[in-house]
Amino acid sequence: MANKLEPMTFDRLIEAFYAHVEPLGHDDCWEWTGRRNQRGYGLYEFERQNKRTRWKAHRLSFFIHFGPIPDWADVMHACDNEPCSNPFHLGLGTTADNNQDMARKGRVRNQHSGVTHCKRSHEFTAENTTIDKYGRRYCRACRRLRHQLEYYPLPGLLEATP
Repeated sequence: MANKLEPMTFDRLIEAFYAHVEPLGHDDCWEWTGRRNQRGYGLYEFERQNKRTRWKAHRLSFFIHFGPIPDWADVMHACDNEPCSNPFHLGLGTTADNNQDMARKGRVRNQHSGVTHCKRSHEFTAENTTIDKYGRRYCRACRRLRHQLEYYPLPGLLEATP
């Protein structure tokens, strides 16, 4: 059976937050010492409006220090340290902003993150790579080729074979 959580007031929320971090300087990461998820983000669980609520620690920090987080916004780390809860390392952005920031900094963790070349053997370099709003990489050389074949098809190349 789950533990009964007490309703949370804003003052108790602040107190609980600071019980799990050691505030250092503006430039230092404030490591979350409480529970963390598999990716290393701090987690805090409390009761809100008679419901069990779980927040990531960096979102909680942003809420405590700057106010409500808009529905459209992700809370992004400037320091790229998942357990960091220093409000001076946090900012707002869209999911697309966050994904592009992760891809730009090489923090994308998916089945393609270690891939260095596209399927046609073009290298993923800064000059040959575009990143869409979801953080996906595309080979510019392949896109040029695809565009050329769409608008200037070679005779017989795109015809269906029986």
